Amino acid sequence: MEQISSTQKKIYEFLLQKNNLGKFSETKKVGEKIEKIEKSDKIEYADLQKTAIKEALTKGMLVLTGGPGTG
Repeated sequence: MEQISSTQKKIYEFLLQKNNLGKFSETKKVGEKIEKIEKSDKIEYADLQKTAIKEALTKGMLVLTGGPGTG
């Protein structure tokens, strides 16, 4: 299995938690969580990445695609 970064693991765990609790409906709280992860991991997501994370957590379904090298 491919090794995942600590950031990816945090997002995965956050998504699992929210999946268990139902749809995460407050976009503001999602934004705050993203900011917290960015600060703790000293990274910065692009605006489109932040939008994708918010959409994934606040919508019933999301299809996410990307260009070459995004896999």
